[in-house]
Amino acid sequence: MVRSLQQRLVLFLLLPVSLLLFSVGLGGFLYARNALLNEWRKASILKLQRAAHYIDMRLETPIQWIKMFHNTGGMHEGYAVQSWLLQQLRNSEGVARVDLKWIK
Repeated sequence: MVRSLQQRLVLFLLLPVSLLLFSVGLGGFLYARNALLNEWRKASILKLQRAAHYIDMRLETPIQWIKMFHNTGGMHEGYAVQSWLLQQLRNSEGVARVDLKWIK
């Protein structure tokens, strides 16, 4: 059993204080870790959304040219307009190649 004053000091004062400090430190660490991970997730999602928006904006112009090409299909002077639209599409930034095969 507890006989000396030193043993009583360790058992009744130092041990509870050290356990309390350890548990508070562990709780603070877990809270800070969760907060940092949540902020990291939010930042990652925002970066991915920004990249997706940038890609969407870059694809918007070629898609518009393709839609205009499609809408000229039934026109009388469609071939000349379509040739011009294909040239505009070829000259668009980021477009590497434009091939068209007519289906007969």
